[in-house]
Amino acid sequence: MKVGIVLFGSRGDIQPYAALAHGLTAAGHEVVIAANADAAPIVDAVGVRFVPVAELDIRKWLSSPVGQEALMAGTAQALLDSANAWIVSALPSLVAATKEVADGADVVISGFPMDDYVAAVCAAQGVPMIIGYLTPWLPTKEFPPAYMRVGRPDPELLSGEDNLRTYQEFEEIFWRGRREAVAELRASLGLAPVDRPLLQTAPDLGYTVLHAYSPVVVPTPQDWGQGNVFTGYWRLPAAARERLGEAVPPAELVEWLDAGTPPIYLGFGSMPIMDPAPVLRMAAAAAERAGVRILIGAGWTDMTEAAAGLPDHVAVVNEVDHDWLFPRCAAVVHHGGAGTVAAGLTAGRPSFVFSMFFDQPYWGAQIARLHAGGGRMLTEMDLDTLTEAMVLLGDGHVRGHAAEIGDRLRQEDGVAAAIKVITDPARAVIPR
Repeated sequence: MKVGIVLFGSRGDIQPYAALAHGLTAAGHEVVIAANADAAPIVDAVGVRFVPVAELDIRKWLSSPVGQEALMAGTAQALLDSANAWIVSALPSLVAATKEVADGADVVISGFPMDDYVAAVCAAQGVPMIIGYLTPWLPTKEFPPAYMRVGRPDPELLSGEDNLRTYQEFEEIFWRGRREAVAELRASLGLAPVDRPLLQTAPDLGYTVLHAYSPVVVPTPQDWGQGNVFTGYWRLPAAARERLGEAVPPAELVEWLDAGTPPIYLGFGSMPIMDPAPVLRMAAAAAERAGVRILIGAGWTDMTEAAAGLPDHVAVVNEVDHDWLFPRCAAVVHHGGAGTVAAGLTAGRPSFVFSMFFDQPYWGAQIARLHAGGGRMLTEMDLDTLTEAMVLLGDGHVRGHAAEIGDRLRQEDGVAAAIKVITDPARAVIPR
């Protein structure tokens, strides 16, 4: 069968779908992916055809004044509003790419935040669609939306009706930035208008929703219907790592790792740090206090100048295979992106999240719930709190819980579970 995939996001958003695409092609299916232009390397690494949306480049956006303003605001609302406006500005290119992907496809897969636009194109072309989410967005009485975790009471203290109300709040914030654009797109395609986003209505409309995370980490809500399928994480195979040039780690990194005890990894992924020097100094001091070595992942931040003259117990690394690296670390401290959460937990390593916004605080809270680490807001990170996090990650009970979780996650094959659903014709629905 031919499978189309339409995406948007940083590497942590794209990589799981690249892993899924690799699994589909290995099973004999044809796959084509449309996504922001800077996703090309990871898509090319799995050997599938790529249709770039040229106007969308998330690395450039996050480094631009507009992207930096959204990041500095420190709220999911600011990021949503900015991202929605940016996507809407590129809508003609996005629609053209989606039409190309959907042409002749047996099924198209998409998720947040592209699903409403992709559903409109699929409806116009009569192509079935399946939704995939990397974070639990759908309404439930059991917990509030991942985004609403910031500044809210402990979700376990909220009633079921309170939780549902928070989804309504989230819907208003999310939908206001795209309502008009979705309406105009649907009208141009000869479709009837819709008054709510798929993010809230997909199960009621009969969609199958693939949840690309594990029930070990997020227990399945009892009020979600059978259309929701927890597959487990979609992990990138070693062959794709080789094509990305990540299969062989830098020799100096291997030498540093072998020269001492396993370090704590500290990284912020795709979240650029404008002034990395103070962060590096604080990390070095916290590690010295905690009596550990620390390996800092530069991610999308240029740390070349700031890293000069660091003490021997500190090292800096650029892009590296987390699946190779994390098992060689004692613990992981990061921003809370879903992909990094998955890599840390699958490696069986304690994790601590210093989150900025959106779903990141949610994942920190889930790690704390699992007694496999903890989480704070990034605005709370200082020498004392970072030291405390490092000490917590060395606790024997925390390490034991993390190791047990890793054992369970490594037994799952999320890609195989997803392919079983995708290749079942009864699972896909033609959008309205």
